[in-house]
Amino acid sequence: MTEPSPASWRPIDSAPKDTEVLVYTRPWGAIVASYSEEFGNWLSRMQVPVSIREENEMPTHWQPLPPPPDGAADEGRDGHEAALPTQAAASS
Repeated sequence: MTEPSPASWRPIDSAPKDTEVLVYTRPWGAIVASYSEEFGNWLSRMQVPVSIREENEMPTHWQPLPPPPDGAADEGRDGHEAALPTQAAASS
């Protein structure tokens, strides 16, 4: 069995729950989200994070986020890397 390519959609049941990923939802299409153990569901990374709760909103597939553009990793997210910890840093 071959590994799926990094940009291929995979069933949501196989999604990692310790990092942000791109998830597919029927009403919104592809969105960046992370799984919340506290709430037991996926949370989107929008201006104001919201829980994805309704049956028709539940992600059906996921894929890893692509790498940032060349040079962008040095700048951090929106230039606020120090002020906005990553999920991994926040959970340590």
